[in-house]
Amino acid sequence: MKDKFLYLTGVSLKRKMKSKWFIVANILLAVAIIAVCNIDLIIKKFGGDFSDLNKIYVIDNTNSSYDVFNANIQEGIKQFSTEEYEISLITESKDIMVEKIKTDENEKNSIILVFNNSDEKVLDVEMISNDFVDTVSMSVINMAVNNTKTYLAVLKYNISEDELAALSSGVEINRTILDENKDSTEENMNAIMSAVFPVFILPFFMLVIILVQMIGAEVNDEKTTRGMEIIISNVSPKVHFFSKCAAGNIFIISQLFLIIAYLLIGLFTRTFVGDTTVSTTMNQLTGLLSGVFSASFVSSLKY
Repeated sequence: MKDKFLYLTGVSLKRKMKSKWFIVANILLAVAIIAVCNIDLIIKKFGGDFSDLNKIYVIDNTNSSYDVFNANIQEGIKQFSTEEYEISLITESKDIMVEKIKTDENEKNSIILVFNNSDEKVLDVEMISNDFVDTVSMSVINMAVNNTKTYLAVLKYNISEDELAALSSGVEINRTILDENKDSTEENMNAIMSAVFPVFILPFFMLVIILVQMIGAEVNDEKTTRGMEIIISNVSPKVHFFSKCAAGNIFIISQLFLIIAYLLIGLFTRTFVGDTTVSTTMNQLTGLLSGVFSASFVSSLKY
């Protein structure tokens, strides 16, 4: 019975993975994913220009923020951004610089940061730009500004490293539950599951939908070609059904790993062909993996 189960599972997998649709769809999927991962490099290859230098002009009215900010943002750009930036400390007034980035075509992507002292918040920062600032750049700038504020606060209030660590550390709450039948560990697990469980709902829902669709299509095909009568006469319906389920699961998992492989090839192509670092590539991989299950769902519906 085991040999018949394995044989039926193997036949079902071969019918799916050796079909022309599977091969053509995966070739197109691989080309599309690798191309999207390297779209800027491809456009550059055909004459496009992504080399515009983004400039950040800093007006430091505190006379102590620029060096700390510059060190932090340079580190952030190196770790998280693929764009090129030039950080400059300037002495011109804000009004002059605003007029400059509004009228000069070469300064259209420039950002102005104005640092001012604040009695209440230690540091006030104003950001001026012609257009929206992309999410990565905004995150890097926010991180650098917050680190700068922390450094200035340490100097202003003469805070030691131990005091700073104590202030910035989280508070540990010791739970006491009066109901003896309740456990604080169970409460923590419920909180974790309420946050983590939704992440698994969509993949498993898609898995069930794809499995039902694939098993139904294959059973319908076997009934149409009268192959069902031959199979049922040699194996039990239960073995036949479980072989279909096993083949469907293996097929979906294989397709998922193929898509992840295409992502890895595309992103590491950026690392070795382009000028991005491995850490930047891994950050991009984290964002792109969120779309893996959706791509797997769309591609699997073809088979």
